[in-house]
Amino acid sequence: MMKTTIKSLFLLTCMTLSVHAFAQTTLNHCVIQEPLPTKHMTAAFFNVEHTGPDVAIERLEIPAISEHIELHRMKMNHHVMSMEKIDNPTLTQGITAFQKGGDHAMIMNIPDDRLPKAGEQFEMILLLKDGTQASCQAIVKNAKDLMNSTHPHH
Repeated sequence: MMKTTIKSLFLLTCMTLSVHAFAQTTLNHCVIQEPLPTKHMTAAFFNVEHTGPDVAIERLEIPAISEHIELHRMKMNHHVMSMEKIDNPTLTQGITAFQKGGDHAMIMNIPDDRLPKAGEQFEMILLLKDGTQASCQAIVKNAKDLMNSTHPHH
């Protein structure tokens, strides 16, 4: 009986560890839109590629720019496009796109001395509630270059 219990616990532990070992999250195509003149907020776009079980997003950080970043969703309401904060965002298996006109990050309360300029790069860090994280270097593009891109999140 004791041997069976120990074997069962060992197998359960291995299975739990293997799920975490095979779960992987990566960020790519990270872009920050250069803020418009007189604005202290802007948007960021990126793709998240996730394998493994669903995992909740804790927060997105771009420490060199602002401590106030929210994930938002564009939503059509009575033929009017509006933006709303995403409550309890969760990653599922596959690619989740945060892109212009859809889900995206809003970088708010940017101090004057931290306003990002086209051509600069900043580390973007996605923290997940399972304790893991993914990061990438986000390039800053002006609105015109972002709009002219065939894939705004590239």
